[in-house]
Amino acid sequence: MVTAALAGTVLSACGGPAGAPGGALGDLEWPERQVVFRLVAQPLRLEAYSIRGGVAPLGSVPLSLDCPQAMALDESGGRMWVWGAQGGVAVDSRSLRVVGQWGSNAEDAVLMADVVRRGLAVTRVRGVCGTGVALVRTEKGSLP
Repeated sequence: MVTAALAGTVLSACGGPAGAPGGALGDLEWPERQVVFRLVAQPLRLEAYSIRGGVAPLGSVPLSLDCPQAMALDESGGRMWVWGAQGGVAVDSRSLRVVGQWGSNAEDAVLMADVVRRGLAVTRVRGVCGTGVALVRTEKGSLP
């Protein structure tokens, strides 16, 4: 099984180093399906790659979101959640289609609380709108 760190290294050729302008902002792995999701800055989009026996692109979806800050994968619900500075989007993790969008911090708090309550791991993107990015993988059910 490929780990998220190794998958990120393997994918570096697919979108530049993490944090590079226009490059990858972060990766999240779905081990059971052997898929890595990558958040890319310019233009902002979520990409999916199969990591079975190599790396193969599965598709991407453009995102309308200001300053991405965090993402989480709901494996059982088949949803990828991406939060921005204010608001966020929900993406069907199988079809790569946006299935929901919200635009307020109040909705952010409710959705993030639900994600944490259900024990989903959250990957936070730190930095200023795609520059100087550092990623922190949290324990399931907690936030940094």
